[in-house]
Amino acid sequence: MKPCPETFPYPLIVLDETDSTNRYISQLCNELQESVAELTTVTAEFQTAGKGQRGNTWEAERGKNLLFSFVLYPTFLEARRQFILSQIVSLSIKEELDRWSEIGNVDYNAVVENSFSNNPNIVGVDATYFDYWSDMEQEKGYLQCQGNGNMYDYWYQFDNFNGYISNIASNYKSDWKYPLYFGNMYKGNEHYGTFKTHAEGLTNINNYDDNYYYAVNNSNGMKWDGGNYNQSLQGLMYNRLDSKGNLQVINGVKAPYFDTEALSTAIYNDKRVANVYKSSFPFRTTTDSEGVTTYEFTSKNAADNIYFTWNGLTPTKINYGAGKDYGISDDLKKFGGESNGYGIFPFNNTSNTSSGKGTNSNLDYGFGIRLDIDFRVPKDGLLADDKPATFNFSGDDDLWVYIGEDSTGADAELALDLGGDHKEASGSINLIQ
Repeated sequence: MKPCPETFPYPLIVLDETDSTNRYISQLCNELQESVAELTTVTAEFQTAGKGQRGNTWEAERGKNLLFSFVLYPTFLEARRQFILSQIVSLSIKEELDRWSEIGNVDYNAVVENSFSNNPNIVGVDATYFDYWSDMEQEKGYLQCQGNGNMYDYWYQFDNFNGYISNIASNYKSDWKYPLYFGNMYKGNEHYGTFKTHAEGLTNINNYDDNYYYAVNNSNGMKWDGGNYNQSLQGLMYNRLDSKGNLQVINGVKAPYFDTEALSTAIYNDKRVANVYKSSFPFRTTTDSEGVTTYEFTSKNAADNIYFTWNGLTPTKINYGAGKDYGISDDLKKFGGESNGYGIFPFNNTSNTSSGKGTNSNLDYGFGIRLDIDFRVPKDGLLADDKPATFNFSGDDDLWVYIGEDSTGADAELALDLGGDHKEASGSINLIQ
């Protein structure tokens, strides 16, 4: 008998060889009866007299097959309906094997190198970039954006991706009340009909006059009930990461927007859903006369920028650039702003940094970034100048900051929640607390 793995959650017997795992566990149950716990499992490298149904034998090559039997006490099921158990087990095995056949060749540890590792004024932190495919990318090929000059075409360019999110949300309809969808989702005035056409059928958009939903997906909804465009909405994500450090929409359900494993291979309506890249994110460091070091990234006025360089459709490096030569205009004027500014668009580069991968009038808004940062809080949470160590954010993007003691992010707790399609909002974490 082989030693049992410590991590297996149920009683496990591992054999080099037996005549039949089924006979072995049947004999065990006859001898020990009720003392054999449910889901007790016996597995073997080889069996000499494997049993099939109705007197048939089960033949298997040594070390190349899954040979196991386990105990069930299905008191919830009538004996005449026991075949349902075989159906459930068979479908579960198929589902798991299909999953591995899809992702087995995906290298989740592949990293797009950065070009700033030797810059003493830049600190790179681990980052995962999620590029969600637009309808145009799915139709015309990756990195093709909608840029025909018609602003309404920019608003609804993620119908297929929204369908993917909606399909996942449909399994948790009663609990996950406000999924985030992509596109401008503007329902006002003369555009109401267009909005309804694109939003109809998406999970939990049942009431097109639901102002809370509207605020989740369009800042115009923020103005209801005395609000303003710059407020954020709490509660769109669960208040704790899961045991593996995954962002959750409700307890036990990973946020699909940041599910690296799923998005790396996901297909919906026979089309790719997203590309995922592991890389770095740069922070500019400054140290003042008191010895206090600040880590900063500011896209406003193009002070700091990030952009990929490409070999065809493959990113080869993530780069840092300071100044407007590297900045990407955010086209805010097209969406009701007084003037254009600069934003973070890693999948769009100016002609100065890359050719043919996006322009200032052809923007890829559909992306997400996850940062994983290890840090230590100074004694008593105070810096060298006796001021509290803080994390500060200001911007128009959804932001969720979780803090935990485990470097994997396991069970980290929500510390800053700036959700919703708001305009510029600010938040701060005082680490002395």
